[in-house]
Amino acid sequence: MKISIAASILILLVAALFGIPQHQRLAAIRESHAKLTAAAAQLGIFLNPSQPHHPVLITKRERENKAAEAKLAAAELIAYSKETQAIHLNSGLLFGEQHLAWRRLNNKIMERMISLNPSQIKIVIAELNAAKDLKDRTRQNLIEMALLTLSNNHPQAA
Repeated sequence: MKISIAASILILLVAALFGIPQHQRLAAIRESHAKLTAAAAQLGIFLNPSQPHHPVLITKRERENKAAEAKLAAAELIAYSKETQAIHLNSGLLFGEQHLAWRRLNNKIMERMISLNPSQIKIVIAELNAAKDLKDRTRQNLIEMALLTLSNNHPQAA
């Protein structure tokens, strides 16, 4: 019994021998970091410009919300298809500036679809399937476009 108590005390002393200098070093590093952060703040340099008075740990970045981005792309695609349907119902023809604006929007939508990763394209397809305000033929065309984008840009995921 005395041996186990002596061994425990010995282990605690050895741990303290190694731990106390490390703890002092950590405290010194934290103090140095606080001084450097304060000096940087005086120079107008902040780790997080949107919240200058709240320190930010560099390793704690917010993850990009890929699902929200994909849902936004799906909403834009649905709005684009409705706009295109309205154009075709009215006259079907665009001239001058209207035609250029429609082409720019078309290019923007295509660039947006190309920029999506495979999981985002799958979310777009699910959103298109869930959209009740689209005609069946329009929904099929948009899903075909999404699948073509997926197969052309990410064939391994298709």
